Formats: sequence, C-alpha cells, structure tokens
Amino acid sequence: MSIFMNKSYPLRIHIASLFLVLILLACGSISVLFYVKSKDMVITEMSKMVERVVSETAREIERLFGPPETLAALFSRSAIARADNLDDRLQGLPVLRESLRAAPDIASIYVGYANGDFFIFRRLRNNVDRQILEAPTEAQWAVQSIDFQEDSPVSKLMLFYNNELEPLDKKQWETTYDPRKRGWYQQALGSDETVRDNPYVFFTDRKLGITFARSYIDGGVVAGVDIRLETLSDMMQQFKLTPNTKVVLFGDDGKIIAHEDTTQLIIDVDDGTSQIGRRQLDQLGDPVMAKLAKIISDKDLQGIYTNEFETQGVPWLTESGRLDLGEGAPIYFSMVMPILELTAEVRKIRNQTVLLTLAIILALIPITLRVARGISKPISQLADEANAVRRLDFSERNRIRSVIKEVDELSKAMKFMKLTISDFLSLIESLNREKNFNTLLQRIGTDVRQSSAA
Repeated sequence: MSIFMNKSYPLRIHIASLFLVLILLACGSISVLFYVKSKDMVITEMSKMVERVVSETAREIERLFGPPETLAALFSRSAIARADNLDDRLQGLPVLRESLRAAPDIASIYVGYANGDFFIFRRLRNNVDRQILEAPTEAQWAVQSIDFQEDSPVSKLMLFYNNELEPLDKKQWETTYDPRKRGWYQQALGSDETVRDNPYVFFTDRKLGITFARSYIDGGVVAGVDIRLETLSDMMQQFKLTPNTKVVLFGDDGKIIAHEDTTQLIIDVDDGTSQIGRRQLDQLGDPVMAKLAKIISDKDLQGIYTNEFETQGVPWLTESGRLDLGEGAPIYFSMVMPILELTAEVRKIRNQTVLLTLAIILALIPITLRVARGISKPISQLADEANAVRRLDFSERNRIRSVIKEVDELSKAMKFMKLTISDFLSLIESLNREKNFNTLLQRIGTDVRQSSAA
C-alpha cells in the first residue's frame, strides 16, 4: 500500500479510475439489488402458487371423496344392506355396477354384517387386478362373499362377471377375513355420520387406499366404499413446479398417502408376519424427505409453513400445510423445491447483467480516458508553464483555456504572474544599465505606475 501512496500518477489516471470505479459500484449495486429482490419475489410468488396448489389439491380431493362418501350413505340403507343371504345380495349387482361406472375412482363397494357376513363388489381394471384374484381374462367385475347360514357351513366364494354381468366363473375364497375386526367397521358403528378411515393397505389387492363407511340404523350393518390413492399420486405429478420438485401427501402419523412414485407408498413390515404397510417419509431413502420429516415433526401445520434448509450442499425451499377436508383423518401436503431451480431464470438474468456491466466498462474505458485527458490537459499545461517560469522562460505561449472555472482562473493568474516577473526582471536589467540618476528615477516611476494600473 505504501508503494502506491509514495508513487505519483497522472491526473487523467486518477480521473479515469474514479469514473470506472463509480460505474462499477453503481452497476454492481444495481445487479446485486436486482438479484436479491428478484429472488425474494420468486420465492414469494412460489409461496402464493403453493397456496393455490394446496387449495386446488383440497378441491380435487374433495371431488374425489364426494362420490364414495355419498355412496356409502346410500348403500348403508339399500336392499343389499338388508339382505341376509348371497342370492338376495346378488340382485343388487346392476345398481352396484352403474354406481362404479359413474365414479371411476372408486375401486369397490361392500357391506359388512353383524354376524360376520361380508359382500364386496369390485371392478377389475386391468390384468394385474385379474391376476391378484386369479380371475378369467374376460372378467370385468368380481364379487367376494362370506355367507354364514344356520345349519350350513360358511360359504366363502369369489364370483366373476363380464361387462354385462354374465357369470364367467366361481371358486372358493380362502380367507380369514372378518369385517367386524376392521377399523372402518368399528368406526362407522360408533358414528351417526359417514366416516373416513386412515389410509391403509387393502386386504385383497394390497393397494393403498381410503375407506368411507356408514352404519345402518340398526343391526350392526356397515356399508363401505374404497378408493385407491393411485389417483392422488398421479395428481402429484401435475403439481411439480420444477423438474426436481418433490410433492407428497402424508397423514398425521408421518406415513405417506400419495407420492409421485407409487412404488414408494408401501413397505414390508419387518415383524416376521409378511405384512405390508405404509411407508414413512424418512423411509424413502431420500435425504431431502428425511430432512422434511424431521422439520415437520415439531411443527403445527394448521396453516402454510415455509422453511429453507440445505442437504448435501443443495438449498431447498419447502411449503407444508394441512388440507382443509372437514371431518376425518387429517391429510397434509408438502412441496419441496430446489432453490437453484426456482431462481434459475433470476440467476441467468444476473449473469447477463454482470456481463453487460463488464461490456459497458470496457466500452467506457477509452471514452473515460479521453474525457479525463481533456480535463487534465489544461492542468498539465499549467505545470509546464510553472516549469518554464522556474527556468526564467517568459516566452509568449498560447492561452490555456479550461471549462473548469478554477483552472481557467489559475491560467489567467499564471499569465499575469509571468508578465509581472518578466517586467520586474526587465526593470532590474534597466537599472543596471542606466547611469543617469534622474533618468533612473523617471524610469522607476513609470514602471510603478504601469504595474499599479495593471
């Protein structure tokens, strides 16, 4: 630092450097301010968008939950609920079929009875469903029935039908299923309204879904309607705001309800029983989801909760909150977005601004040097004039002019000083040559009057 302080530089260098530094600071400050404000604006807009997504998700789930809730109430008071044998229950198949056709998200409709009877009518969507039940390839509908009759062994059957409800096959159903031990049955008996159970893995097809159940007025009869949650998982794909955005629905127990990867919904229960259950958020093998599970475990997600965190050097923004679905087990929504992807466009504009700033500075260097040279040139000329005076060189030079007032006044003063010193030297020289004392006095008086007049 002392080297630079002890060394002198031309004024034009100081002026040019000052201009360039000011331009750099101005452009840099504008770029930084733009980036910070734009980033905040993007995150704010993302938060507003997430709020809209949460509302849309709630509306979509309400639309999804509406038909099964209504059907559960209707079938709890239907002829099927009052029937006490399989033949009578099969009379209601046309109504069941039309109900499922009208609500494609519904997987099955069933009724559980106080004596342990069970009757379920389900659609067979594809070959996977048929393979699970070992149904004929033409089968579109299936009935599974448990029928207890006096003086007869219990009848456990599976019946398969084509699209026109024509029988295709019938076989024994090897099962220990008892509807009275299921959560949906027990919850419905304890309520006068339609109940919505926590999501669980269905007994027959091992698919994750939700049951809506409603009990009959008396007799311990409960009608239930199942919907698979694959529809919700498909919906999660639509809400990805960036390529690596992660969207998930989960319950208050931290178990996943919907995820863009449906294979991640179910996990084997490691208790030696070969059972399967819902996967926890921290069981996805994803450090981002594990961090999310840790964050939300201590939060009350009644409103929208925003948080930023970092995993493996990557910053993430998460928006989480409870969906407003009325009564029933709560469902929570969480969207986790990489901040670098959210601000990609902002950073692109920032980089372009930096490059533009550098281009402006490079373009202004010659202009700044030219302007600085124009400003400093009169001062350099005055310095040359001072050196000439020091050498007693009072030869006539061109008038030094400057748009800077102080420099222009200094030029005038310098010219007057040169004339004064030049006259004084001439006077001394004359005094040395003059021998007549009277003439000398007259000469001195004339020069003094001229100096006073000047």
